[in-house]
Amino acid sequence: MSANTAFSEVYHAPIIITSFSASAVLLFSAIESPLAQPRNFVLGHFVSALVGTCITRLFVLNPNYHPFLDEGGFHANVFVNGGLSMATSALAQVLIGAVHPPAGATGLNAAVQSQVVTLSWRYLPVILASSLIMLGWALIINNVGRRRYPVYWWKPGKVFVSATKEQQIMEHAREARDVEMALRVEEGENVDDEEGGSEVSRHEP
Repeated sequence: MSANTAFSEVYHAPIIITSFSASAVLLFSAIESPLAQPRNFVLGHFVSALVGTCITRLFVLNPNYHPFLDEGGFHANVFVNGGLSMATSALAQVLIGAVHPPAGATGLNAAVQSQVVTLSWRYLPVILASSLIMLGWALIINNVGRRRYPVYWWKPGKVFVSATKEQQIMEHAREARDVEMALRVEEGENVDDEEGGSEVSRHEP
């Protein structure tokens, strides 16, 4: 995004968004983790960038904020903004149900990284584009061979592992046997319970 594109010529985006290094570990090495699924990954980064940028826009109303970043060292405004942006980003992820730990650094970058603070609202499309590009590569690489990604797109289903063909046949046979036993009881026949060995019968009043 930093080479002869609108991201470099217009946005002046940094060549590296550091929070995506931690995301790469999840997306390529822990693909079954709920934290690595597309909803958590994309929404987690985007909402953190949004929250961090919103809060930082208030702090940069102080004309000394940018000089503080360039000087380095400890400055109360930067320190408070960083902590507030990261903590609020984490809260926002919890509220929308899309927790992605590396996205906490995305919110922090919006407050303390000079190039990102300069991006302002342009930070949002940079994060969104970066997320989609990394997700695209994860879909390609993680589906080569026997690996499968994602486990789910939006939210987990009730069943994570489908039954094998043999298990499905046994389940159907058990259901048919239960129906047959119920019909025999209705007809007044004695039925031996296969599990407990007890006798079940229907007595007419």
